[in-house]
Amino acid sequence: MVLDRVKDKLTGGGSEERETEVVMPADPAVVKKTAKEVDLSRDEVEDGVKRFQEVGAMAFPVIDKKAVRGEDGTSVKDDESPSFLYAVHEDDEVLVVGGAKNIILSLADRLEMSNAERRAVTLSQRAAADANGFSEHMVMDDVFMVPKQKRFVSRLDGFGDTGGEDDGAADALRDKMDGVQEVEEDGFVLETSERFGNALNLDDKKYFGVTYGADHESLRLELDPSAGGEDVRHSVIQPDGNIHIPREVAVGLGVEHRDVDWRMEDGKVVGVMEDGRMDDEVEDTVRTSLVEDNVNEKVRAHLAGSHTRTLNIEEGDEMAVYLEPDGDDFAVVATPRIFDAPTDRTVEIENIGKGTEMICFSFPEEVADVLEVDDGKDRQIEWGVRGDELVGTVVRL
Repeated sequence: MVLDRVKDKLTGGGSEERETEVVMPADPAVVKKTAKEVDLSRDEVEDGVKRFQEVGAMAFPVIDKKAVRGEDGTSVKDDESPSFLYAVHEDDEVLVVGGAKNIILSLADRLEMSNAERRAVTLSQRAAADANGFSEHMVMDDVFMVPKQKRFVSRLDGFGDTGGEDDGAADALRDKMDGVQEVEEDGFVLETSERFGNALNLDDKKYFGVTYGADHESLRLELDPSAGGEDVRHSVIQPDGNIHIPREVAVGLGVEHRDVDWRMEDGKVVGVMEDGRMDDEVEDTVRTSLVEDNVNEKVRAHLAGSHTRTLNIEEGDEMAVYLEPDGDDFAVVATPRIFDAPTDRTVEIENIGKGTEMICFSFPEEVADVLEVDDGKDRQIEWGVRGDELVGTVVRL
């Protein structure tokens, strides 16, 4: 049935329940972000949003009664007629409903809000919903974060002056919003086709968590609206379909030098970068050390003497370093063909220390970051020879 299909689409087909703590429209980071987009001061935005949330709390019993729920407590909506309220998320302190544009405007009118205040309220609801990963529910309508109690206007009210454990939650939320703002302002912009932008059909920018990895002969970027956690990276998709991702991810994966095929998979926006070179045979594998140098904060990869002699690699030479897919992991490729390599890929071959004959190179910072080898843990790297190149895989001890 249509409702069953839409329910699966919106809820992830019975995926795990969302964490209970949510970002609220009156949270300081949301207010700060909203104030940048309206002709109001931050104090004026905060006052308007909090007044609106207080009225929302007073109206909660009516909204709760009108919100449609499914069998598992999560409601659904029809693709073509989002004309009723439906529950997106609920916990002890907040009810999040979709299909809420009319009720938001109605409450704003009751408060006799100006056009700027009404816009601030709407944008703060959207920003909070996006930060919580409810982006898919705003494709055709708005989301309303309805407090169940009047006091619950902001999850951060009073934080920072109590010395309590809630300080950590406040810091985490601020870090999250700062990360979203950073990628929006300074992230790497990936241009997508007009056709893909039209398929997304976005009226406003949306926020997604970013993950990446290898898949046989492809590198993959996955933008997931439900991704969360302390270490999640953020991306922003603009209404025209262009995608902002963290610059270090773009550089680490070499995205700027690859063709990206964008598609939708299970509610995620997926970018696939084909690369089939790993079909070539790798010979004579040898393990060497992978060491993080605490002095220059670089990760050094030692090279096997048998390989360097075979390929005539010497101290002072330059090589370019790339990542390639190798099954479900990354392979590191060090190649002497640097004539068309960008400068952020070129490394110098160094001696590991006076009186030794072993040589090494320092990973570009972004490559080490994507490989997750810059955390101080002991690892090795297994090098093999492929033509005139070195191909290595990280061995996690």
